[in-house]
Amino acid sequence: SINAVYGGICVPSMATKSCGLLLLLAAVSVSGAPMLFVDNTTISSMDTRLHFRMNTPVKGPRVIVPDKPWESWAVFAYNHVLQVAQGEHRMYYDCIEGTGVPPGVDALSHRRICLATSADGLTWTKPALGIFSRNGSTANNILLEDSGVSVFEDLNPEATQDQKWKMVCSTAVYASPDGLHWTKLPFASLAEDDTKPTGYWDPAIQKYVISVRRDVSGSRTIGRCETSNFSDWEEESRGGCPVVFGVDAVDPPGVDVYTNAWTPYPSIADVAVHLYFPSMYRHFGSEPFGFGNDGLLDIRIVTSRDGGRTRNLTYPPCANGRSPFVTLGVNRCSAGSPTAAKGWCSPTSGAEAKTSFDTSAMYMASGWLPSSDGQSVYLYSSGQPFTHGGDSANQTWKTNSGIRVLTLRRDGFVSIDAPYHFYAALDQYPTLQTAEMIVPALTCPSNQSV
Repeated sequence: SINAVYGGICVPSMATKSCGLLLLLAAVSVSGAPMLFVDNTTISSMDTRLHFRMNTPVKGPRVIVPDKPWESWAVFAYNHVLQVAQGEHRMYYDCIEGTGVPPGVDALSHRRICLATSADGLTWTKPALGIFSRNGSTANNILLEDSGVSVFEDLNPEATQDQKWKMVCSTAVYASPDGLHWTKLPFASLAEDDTKPTGYWDPAIQKYVISVRRDVSGSRTIGRCETSNFSDWEEESRGGCPVVFGVDAVDPPGVDVYTNAWTPYPSIADVAVHLYFPSMYRHFGSEPFGFGNDGLLDIRIVTSRDGGRTRNLTYPPCANGRSPFVTLGVNRCSAGSPTAAKGWCSPTSGAEAKTSFDTSAMYMASGWLPSSDGQSVYLYSSGQPFTHGGDSANQTWKTNSGIRVLTLRRDGFVSIDAPYHFYAALDQYPTLQTAEMIVPALTCPSNQSV
C-alpha cells in the first residue's frame, strides 16, 4: 500500500491507487509560514502534467441585510472584516440612507460606517453601540459618517495607546483606542480615490502602506503609497501613488479596475502573500437607461509576494486566472445584452427587487476570517442589483442588497493539480520541486499516515 502526504494533507493508503488525483493546495516553507502556490515564483521545476488552477469560493447566504432605518437605501460596497480575538470578529460596513451619494453631496445623503459582530463569522449581530446620534438616538450600530472603510490594529511601535487602531476612508483617516470610538485625524486628501482605500502598518518596511484607486489616462488602476505619515499618504509620492495594477492588452476594451480589497494573508505580521480582490468594471459603452458612467462589476483575484513593492500584482498563472473569482448573480430581470437599450435590469420596473441581489455589481470586503474549525477561509462580498450608474434617487430594489459570506478551503486560493490517472509505480507520478519546502508533522487517523 501507499501512504502519502501531499501539501500537508493526510491521504488514505488506497487513495493514490484508486484515483491518482493530486491537489497541492499549500506547502510549508522552512520558515514555517505557508508557501501558497498562487504563482510560480517558489517553484524551481514542475512536471508538464501539472497545472495551476484558481479555486473559486462557495457562495453562501447574505449575512448582512438592510433591515435598519439607517440602511434604507442599501447595505453597500466598501467593507472590512477582522478577527479581534478568538471567537470575536468585527465587520465594518457601508450603511446608507437617503440617495446613496457620498457624504456631504446633498442633504438627503447619509453614508455611514456601521459595525456588526460575530462569534463564528456566519451569524452576525448589529449591536446598539450608544456612539452615534441619529435623530436624537444613539440606539444604533453606527460608528461615524464616512465611507470606503478599512481598519487595522497599528503595529507601529511608536503608535500611542489611544491611537492603536487606525481607520482608512475615502477622504479621511481616524484613530481609536478600541476600534469603536474614533477621532478624526488631519488628512492631506487625494484627488482621485472616491472608493475604498486599504491600509496597514507594514513591519517589514516600517512604514504605512496604502492601496488606493488611481485614475490614469482615463482608466482606473490600483496605486500603492508608502509613508511614515499616516495623515499624508503621498508624502513620499507627490506625483500620486505608483500604479501596481491595471488593465493590459489581454483585457477587452471598456474595462478598468474599481477597488483593491488588499488582504495580507494570513496577516500583515506574518505575510505569505498579499491578496487583492479588485472589482473589474465593465463599462456599457452606451446608456441603456439614460445614465452615464454605467456598467457591471465582478470580482477577480491578483497577488503579490511583497505587496507590489518591487513588482506589480499578477493574476494566477492558470487558464482561468483572469476569470471572475466571484461571479455576478443570476439575472432574473428577463433582460438581454447590457449594451442594448434597456438591456439589463430596469431601474423603474421593480425588477431589481426580485432578481439576485448581486445581479449587477459586487465588491469584496478587505480582510478574511477563519472558520471555527480552522479549515476554511471566510470572505465577504457585497452585492447590488442596480448597475453602477443606476438611478440612485429612485430606490426600486427595496431591501435587495447586502453582504454574503464566501467559503474557501484554507490556503486554497490556487492549487496545482495532477491528471486524473492511475500509474503503476509511485515514481511515475508527476512531481514538482520548490526552493524550500517541508511537509509538516500531522496527527492522522489510524488508517492514514504521514
